[in-house]
Amino acid sequence: MFHVWLLALVLYVLLVPEGNRTLMYYQLPFVPVGAVFVGKALGRLWEGPGRVRGPASGLPMRRVAVGLCLGSMALLSVRFAAPLFAASPYYVAQRDIGREVEARVPKDALLVVGDFDTNVGAQYRTQSPTLLYYAHRKGWQLLPGEFGDRSLIDSLVRGGARFFLIPDSIDWKPNRASVSMLLVESGGRNVARFRRDVRR
Repeated sequence: MFHVWLLALVLYVLLVPEGNRTLMYYQLPFVPVGAVFVGKALGRLWEGPGRVRGPASGLPMRRVAVGLCLGSMALLSVRFAAPLFAASPYYVAQRDIGREVEARVPKDALLVVGDFDTNVGAQYRTQSPTLLYYAHRKGWQLLPGEFGDRSLIDSLVRGGARFFLIPDSIDWKPNRASVSMLLVESGGRNVARFRRDVRR
C-alpha cells in the first residue's frame, strides 16, 4: 500500500510542479510515507541479526545503531525545520507597513497594493493578499511593473479603488528585506511613504 502512496506522490510532484517548487509545505505528504519506509528499515535492524553480520550483529550494537539513527534524524529535523518556522523578513516588513496603512486609510476604502508574485510565470497565477490582509482592507494586488499601465489603473479607479500602495523599492533576500512603498490617493496626492529594513 505504501508503495502505491509513494508512486501517487511522485505523480503529484510531476503534475503540480509549480507549487512544489515554491511552497515547502507541499512536500508534507512525503513525511508519513518516508516515516513508514525508514521505520521498516530500522525495525529490521532492531529485530534480528539475519541481515547484519559481524561485530555489529549483537543486540546491544543494533539498538545503539537504531538509537543513533533516530537521534540524528531528530537533531537534523530540528536544525532544518527551524528556519521554516521563522517569519521571513519580507513578510515582517509587509506586516509593519500594512499596520501603518490601516491607520491612514478609511475602513471602507478599496486599496490597490503592489507586491511580488513568485508564481508570475505560472499559467494560473495565484496572487498573495498579504498586504491587504495586514492592512485589513479589500482591494487588488498588482505586480510592481503593472502600475505603469494607465488603462489598468483607470479601470481600477472606476471599480472603486481609492488608494494605491506603490512599491518604490523592494530588496528581498532570505535573511533580510528592505521595502519602501508610497501610499497615493486615486487623485494623485501622496499620503505617506513607508520604509522598513528587516533582518533575521
